Amino acid sequence: MYLKKPVVFWTFDVETFRFLDVNDAACALFGYSRKELLQKDIYDIVAPEEHERLRRHLPERGGSGDAGEWICARKDGSRYVISVRFNNVEIDGNIASFVYASRVRECQPNS
Repeated sequence: MYLKKPVVFWTFDVETFRFLDVNDAACALFGYSRKELLQKDIYDIVAPEEHERLRRHLPERGGSGDAGEWICARKDGSRYVISVRFNNVEIDGNIASFVYASRVRECQPNS
């Protein structure tokens, strides 16, 4: 049997890291409403121990590819690992990153 999973995606501004757009699957994955997510930035969904790695990774302004696996935190505090691919594009003279993600696994407590 073939099971379809919703495609999780979001777009964020590479300069400010603020979400520009999110789909319903991203809202469900992170546990926030669309309105809530559009008031947040990437750091709000990535686990605190990943922030330094994120700072090193985000300055890449061009291209596309596999960004690897990241530990994320849901609104309720539960944590899980996602696999991320991205494609940076120019929108109105600004660079935005269009991100595709898939949930990989739950995190164990203290992982």
